[in-house]
Amino acid sequence: MQYKSICLAVHLLALVFTQTYAEPTDECIKGLQDYANHFLRDKSIISLFMYTGKEANDLGDHKNCVKNYGNYLVANFKKTHVPTVSLGLCVPLSCNTTHMQNYKETLVSIINNMLTEYNFTEQEASVYDPSALNKSVSGIGPGFYTLCALFLIVLLLLVAGQIRGRPQHSPSQQNALDCFNFVNNASALFCDKAHPEDFTNGLRVVAMMWVIVGQSLMVTLKAPMYNLEEVEKVVRRERLFGIIVTAPWAVDVFLCISGFFSSISAFHALKEKKSVLTVLKLYLYRYLRLVPIYGLGIMISIFVIPILNNGPIYSRVAELRSNCSTNVYWNFLMLNNFISVSKLCLSWSWYVALDFQLSLIAPLLTLLFLKSSKAGYISVVGVIGVSILLQVILAVVYNLNIYHILDSHRVRQDLFEIILTKPYCHIDTYLLGMLAAWLYLTHDSVNEFLKKSRCARYVLYVFGVAATCTTFFTFPSFYNSSPKLIAFSSIYMALSRLLFVLGLLAALYPALLGKCRGSVVLSIEFWGPLAKSTYSAYIFHFTLFMFYVMTLEEGVFFSFHKLVRNAVDVVVLMYIAAVVLTLLVDLPLRRFWKHVLNLRREEKLNTTECLINEEGDKKCLIEETEEL
Repeated sequence: MQYKSICLAVHLLALVFTQTYAEPTDECIKGLQDYANHFLRDKSIISLFMYTGKEANDLGDHKNCVKNYGNYLVANFKKTHVPTVSLGLCVPLSCNTTHMQNYKETLVSIINNMLTEYNFTEQEASVYDPSALNKSVSGIGPGFYTLCALFLIVLLLLVAGQIRGRPQHSPSQQNALDCFNFVNNASALFCDKAHPEDFTNGLRVVAMMWVIVGQSLMVTLKAPMYNLEEVEKVVRRERLFGIIVTAPWAVDVFLCISGFFSSISAFHALKEKKSVLTVLKLYLYRYLRLVPIYGLGIMISIFVIPILNNGPIYSRVAELRSNCSTNVYWNFLMLNNFISVSKLCLSWSWYVALDFQLSLIAPLLTLLFLKSSKAGYISVVGVIGVSILLQVILAVVYNLNIYHILDSHRVRQDLFEIILTKPYCHIDTYLLGMLAAWLYLTHDSVNEFLKKSRCARYVLYVFGVAATCTTFFTFPSFYNSSPKLIAFSSIYMALSRLLFVLGLLAALYPALLGKCRGSVVLSIEFWGPLAKSTYSAYIFHFTLFMFYVMTLEEGVFFSFHKLVRNAVDVVVLMYIAAVVLTLLVDLPLRRFWKHVLNLRREEKLNTTECLINEEGDKKCLIEETEEL
């Protein structure tokens, strides 16, 4: 990079001679020419070099430039399907973005000399003043005060619940204020009863961490990276990047768990009363359960984050605010996974819409299953088959060859927008969770056989581990091998997620029966509060990542270890915030909506809900365990 740094300095010095002013009258031009003519005896030109970026994605010295020298500008180079490249420019106070637009040709030649493979054009270059843009997106406005008012209302409800609310009673004896009682909520979060499905707590937290590691790659690609040309080489060289590339599979793990518990909730509600009103109540509860934390995440992202910093690239948060101002209604309609990713408000929130859309089918299919189990099974298997076929067809039509997942931004973006965010491509793993719930609740003979037959459990375990490991460890080999037929790639892509989740289900299903010692680690009490806070963690994890990137004042070097370190930092901070938000906002409102909609059930024993563990103790699935 030393050669490129010298080239940059020479180009900047020569920049003033690219104009043909015989007698320059513009103060910026005169100042630059004066520096150039007297650079050996004028320290200002040395400062200009020192505080200006020396290589691609070098932001220079933002603070010193603004404080001690002159005007700090940023030159951006943005090409379709290529990460934005930035260059910090320290210029005299008399120079502004209008002046620097005249030097686009020189700036483009500098960047193309550094990054030979991208070939930027003048039309793809722009210069902006970060201070001016930061002011346009910062400042306290009505939205911030509205957010404060909502927090005050929640605080008053918590105080009223603590003063007037009563200690824990059975659901039928609770009133509305009991739902906001801090002691009751803390007890529900930290001191919950043991259930046979407790192993899903650890599974959800591990899946959430997997998502965060995967998101760390996407966020880092938005940061100014010094070794941009090395990214693909590093990814191909580091086998552990398979964990990141397959992170979208964590979504299918969540959807399977969601299908399992949504089906159980619908099963009990509809078993007591098969009516359209019950189905509508389940829909309404699901929506109201998601919206408060969802809305809070949106408001914090667009009203709080912009006022927290003033760095050289912090103005990129303006894109977030702009998207939310124009498209936020798609989020509250739970349809934001059907618009372009570049227009999304909270781009990571597509999962919330996806989960809600899939939850709409749980009561309907469960109702069909209660009327005719055969019809229910046939319908579910048929829909899974259609989903697999549709994924293969879409991949072939749009040429989504996963062999090009690293070297083609077009493939990554189309794969995300056409397949990964759509319900018709994830319904298969969701329905697997529903099938597991029906088997667990109604097939006592099968469950008893599995409890008594160690051989049958071993067969399930071996199949599960083989299916999961085969799909997980073979996927990274795709982007490290030569391209093959699109048909083969499409079939593998459609079946790999399904087989991965099916393997997990097969390996862990005996844990529901108390016959899987390997699930002990996933069932420890430590995971409980974290698992119940997973939804809050998901909504806010990307906000923390975004804040990290936007506050950078210098470029970063891309590496797997740095990605993991950033992910660990975010996990710790995120779960601290998530547990607090769950305790103060999410859990009280969740309990309140159940009370209002009369969806709480009396604790009662049922032969299909209770199982005997190895010690002979009875554990019952009493209440719905909340999924992500």
